[in-house]
Amino acid sequence: MIGQPSRAVPLQANPLVTTSSLDEFAQAIRPIFGVLNLGLTGGQKGFHATANFRKLEHSGLYYGHYDGRLNVSIPHASFIAQGLTIGGSVDFNYGRGSATLRKDELPFPVFDSSRIKLDFSEGHRHLAFCMRPDSVLSKYNAMLGIGGDRLLSLNHAAPPPAAQFNRFRRLLLVLLEELEADHDPAPAILLHELEQALITTFITMNRHSFSRYPSARPTDLAPWQVRRVEEYFAANWDRPIDIESVAATVNASVRSIQYAFSKHRGYSPMDFLRRVRLGHARTLLLRAEPSSSVTAVAFACGFGNLGHFSRHYFEAFGELPSETLTRGKSRH
Repeated sequence: MIGQPSRAVPLQANPLVTTSSLDEFAQAIRPIFGVLNLGLTGGQKGFHATANFRKLEHSGLYYGHYDGRLNVSIPHASFIAQGLTIGGSVDFNYGRGSATLRKDELPFPVFDSSRIKLDFSEGHRHLAFCMRPDSVLSKYNAMLGIGGDRLLSLNHAAPPPAAQFNRFRRLLLVLLEELEADHDPAPAILLHELEQALITTFITMNRHSFSRYPSARPTDLAPWQVRRVEEYFAANWDRPIDIESVAATVNASVRSIQYAFSKHRGYSPMDFLRRVRLGHARTLLLRAEPSSSVTAVAFACGFGNLGHFSRHYFEAFGELPSETLTRGKSRH
């Protein structure tokens, strides 16, 4: 299990600011978080901040390290963020309650317009996955098929289940690992789908104003709609896939698509997409050039975890991808 970032200072290739000035720090993070009220317990003396940030398509990954007791007040959040404490602690006050979060714990997300206060300990270090509100809302709508421009609000009194908490943390650290990899940059398809998976996991692990909708049974789809989704996957296997595009293909919610696949096919839509991509991966391995590698083929086909790729490949074809690659290279 991935537990902590592999580097002492994450996202070093994406520096945002290093400063001993609170005003300079506030100015540097404003494009990400908007206007925040910042203060220091004990005064400016001894304060030093380092922040790095990597922008993605619909989100961004932020790293912050603060010497000096930094306190932050968020009267109205214009962003959605989920943090992960990786050093020190933070006292989190969300209006109706408070909590102290320590290393390897997820603070409550900054999600809506609730008044939020954060008091970071000396030497606090954290990651924050920052999402665009419109991207989160569009994914909600696609998942539930409810449409409209509803307002989102979070139930802070209901912490996420441990399993989903751990899944989000694993995905976040996998994304960080790919962004920092010393090998060739991760393909866009991989980064896109890791980003999508994180946003979806964030949605499903938190109780919110839309949580009551999934309790209703999803609508079944006609057989042609299931085939249309399969055709969409087959035509776009080598491109980033997001749930909004899948839902728009047949004008149905993702829940309805999942229900129909389970009922009519006996597997999920993502299982079908994985089978399609495994088939193309096998073709690429059998046609491999001398310089080809299993890693390059897996990434090109949208697989970010080599262990999972090898396991699924063996289940599908009865041999490891490295064995197929060796046979493919022997033809040259």
